[in-house]
Amino acid sequence: QLVFQSFAELTDIPEGDITFGQADYTVEDRGLIIPVSNQLIDDANADIVDICGRELALASVRAENAAVIGHLDTLAGTGGASAPTISSHKALNEALFKGLNRKYYNNAKIYTNQSGFLFLANLDDGNNRPLFVPDVTQPDKYMYRGKEIVVIEDSLLENIETGSGASAKTYAPFFIGNLAEYVWMFERKGMELAISTEYLWRKYGTALRGVIRFGTTVYDSNAMIARKVELA
Repeated sequence: QLVFQSFAELTDIPEGDITFGQADYTVEDRGLIIPVSNQLIDDANADIVDICGRELALASVRAENAAVIGHLDTLAGTGGASAPTISSHKALNEALFKGLNRKYYNNAKIYTNQSGFLFLANLDDGNNRPLFVPDVTQPDKYMYRGKEIVVIEDSLLENIETGSGASAKTYAPFFIGNLAEYVWMFERKGMELAISTEYLWRKYGTALRGVIRFGTTVYDSNAMIARKVELA
């Protein structure tokens, strides 16, 4: 890594070098069509077209989130299965303060699923005082050691299952670091919403179509680390 070097008066300043690489990614076209009967549009008390448009917008966000999480899943084996296991707040502290490269510490966040969040919620300091608390300025945001905890649905960031029968174990995944440096997203087209009455003309219906175009790639594999917690 680059470090400023000392130099004497009226002598050449030392030169440094940065190695640049090319980020390889593939743009994917993703879309969804929602067919709606014209009778429903005409008779409903709600704006059905607006509701479907909002659902398509949410679906596009889920698709982008799933693409990013897919890169996290390969950080330490499939779904983080080969990540070191932690069982206490001290081990989590070690991962945050020592395991993560200091270069990424300032903007680091802790990413886990609902099961992992429950593990954190049950941690205390031995005097029944919780170790993570809500942000006083944003009550819905929780912090641990000054780092935001980002909670992802179990269905999207799945628990890790190992073994079978009596030896079966379940772990909650934890990913710590700067996600924006770990994964880069290249958005070529934000969600394009189109409405057609011709597509379903024979069925007296209306179709709403949403299309997005984007690509993702791992930029800096050192920006995130993986851990897992065994669930009771």
